[in-house]
Amino acid sequence: MKLFPLTLKNFSNASLGFICCLLVACGGSDSSSAKDLILKEPSNQITHAYFLDQDAMADKISGKVVIQITDLSDNEASQAESIWAYWADSEGNKVGDVWLKTDKASIYDLQIPATTIPENISALLLYPTNSVGQANKGKLIKFRDFTGNALLSGLGGNEKNRWEYGLQRPKIAIKRLSDGLCIFDNGLISVTNMHNNKDMNNHLSALTANQIDDKAFPAESFLCDEHPVYNNDSISDDVGVWTYSAVNDAMFYGTLAYNTAVKYLGEPPWDEKVRLRVHYNHLYDDNAFWDGAYVNFGDAYYQFYSTVSLDIVAHEIAHGVLSRISPLNIFQSELSPDARTVHEAFADISGVMAKYEFTGSNDNWIHGEASHGPTRQLNQIQTEVNAVASYLDYDDAQSNYYLRIGLITYPFYLLSKEWGLEQAYGVYINAAKSCWPTTVTLPQAAQCIKQQAGHAGLSQQAVVNAFKSVKIKLFEEGVLSHFSAEQFKLRVEFKDTSQTSHQVTQWHWDFGDGQVSDQQNPEHTYTQAGTYQVSLSVTDPSQPQAYAQDSFQRTLTISDQYCAINSMPADNQITAVTINGIDMDYFANESDYTNTLVDVSEDKSLLIDIKGDTNSTLTAITWKVWLDLNDNGIFGDHPEELLINETTEASQPYQLSKLLNLSSLANDQTPKYMRISGEYSAITSPCFSTLGEALDLRINW
Repeated sequence: MKLFPLTLKNFSNASLGFICCLLVACGGSDSSSAKDLILKEPSNQITHAYFLDQDAMADKISGKVVIQITDLSDNEASQAESIWAYWADSEGNKVGDVWLKTDKASIYDLQIPATTIPENISALLLYPTNSVGQANKGKLIKFRDFTGNALLSGLGGNEKNRWEYGLQRPKIAIKRLSDGLCIFDNGLISVTNMHNNKDMNNHLSALTANQIDDKAFPAESFLCDEHPVYNNDSISDDVGVWTYSAVNDAMFYGTLAYNTAVKYLGEPPWDEKVRLRVHYNHLYDDNAFWDGAYVNFGDAYYQFYSTVSLDIVAHEIAHGVLSRISPLNIFQSELSPDARTVHEAFADISGVMAKYEFTGSNDNWIHGEASHGPTRQLNQIQTEVNAVASYLDYDDAQSNYYLRIGLITYPFYLLSKEWGLEQAYGVYINAAKSCWPTTVTLPQAAQCIKQQAGHAGLSQQAVVNAFKSVKIKLFEEGVLSHFSAEQFKLRVEFKDTSQTSHQVTQWHWDFGDGQVSDQQNPEHTYTQAGTYQVSLSVTDPSQPQAYAQDSFQRTLTISDQYCAINSMPADNQITAVTINGIDMDYFANESDYTNTLVDVSEDKSLLIDIKGDTNSTLTAITWKVWLDLNDNGIFGDHPEELLINETTEASQPYQLSKLLNLSSLANDQTPKYMRISGEYSAITSPCFSTLGEALDLRINW
């Protein structure tokens, strides 16, 4: 019996001029007239090939070898007449004699019949061959032995989107032993159920790769018959079903992500089998991470649905891919901040590709959407809240390299519109293999992508234009439009910060409310609050025509009110607030305490004392305090406005006691607004604070 892993949609690269061959090897003979055309041995014109084993028996393989070649029309004298297949060792050397040949009538049509794999072999070596001889170099194709001999049914998803494997989705390939034990391992992927425990070895050092330990962390298993069904790990409560089965979803998505990686890499994603661990750490853990040996997925209970979605699974596997195919190995080298941005961007793009292979759609740009939690919008430069709007805003992200992901993913989005997803991804993969060092900067990464586009016969100008959109300059002479905006509630001061090697002489502002200006640094007052798309077009007539003009857009949220503290259910509750000995008469359903002025103008000292409803929190708590120093209605738009940022570990009391000295802060003798928030999350934002865990004050110092 043959059971097949998840199939990929048909591979097509016609726009590159490649030929993709997927037929059957068979016997035949050459004609004498054709032989007369062959004058020398063939060159190896296989540009890409991959193989996914379709035979579910251990130590056997079968299936199609997908081959791409260059156009041979002008090379008849050295054309191949057959592809000869050899086994290869771990170093890529031939092992034994040729064991499979294709017919001249279908040279690049190669299908492997059911064949036993020799011991210690996990690669093929393909050689184009003709009557004169064999190509000097073969094409190495690595593979893993697929052993998924049973097809599993069961539930997946969550209450928002539920499915059954075997009905709405294909069944899942797992392994069934002769004694009736089913194992979540198909030779390509394995899934371990951590039962909300964690691997302590994994937390000894963030700089050291974890080690595989199949004895300590075996794949999930259960007793089964010939038609296995698994529904053993759902998480639900009075609110609803948070996940029907993270184990099922991880096995399904992991296999699909594996197959996607093989298609584009031409080889398995990792040197080892891909090992996934679900229900990692406590129920509230919302992390998903690759530790050098395993990909680990928390349940994110009560925050959002399981972290086991297709794009997140593919994202984490891709960290292992990039660490293997490039110098950007997270655990072997110290990476520059930009190298880490590149890592995250490549992983996000890999998630897009996995969703593309699964859905057939090229419109899958919201990373993390299926989990109904934090997302990144990859078809925008600003992928998330506080992300930079351009490379010229680089410093706004400070040390948070995630906030620069869009400087790599948005150009990919534009290039995918120009070339298609498959070719754009291929260029990024080749850039990773060729010219992304550990010290890479974002402009260097972009230059490398431009170089690899040229090697692939694609437009380098398309790359220049794509990165120009994020203000990464891949040209010598030209202008880049840019501006900054300082908000004071409804009034905004705009400043032209465009870059040019000569001089900008023309400016045109569109404030997004029907008003325009041709000044260099205008001031504008909006008549009402709202979100406005502001653009600046500049001209430097001394530049080459193609780069003499440029425009830049920035989205501004204009308000004369502070963002409200939301009314979602809080995990914890503040029960008492005392500021400089003043009892604020705190109630959990109230957040605005600005009517009571806290005056510390004498000694500039502010003592914050907050008590909560528990002496043992379930999760770590991050306390943050912001003070709107410039009185512009925005908390935290400047680094100095964040006065407190500290985290208490889980199992500690929910409380904050802190003495602040305000004497060094700029002061125009008018009271300013302060927001205090204590929530579960290291990325607590003033505009995502929760009622019961946050409050506003008015301070004079």
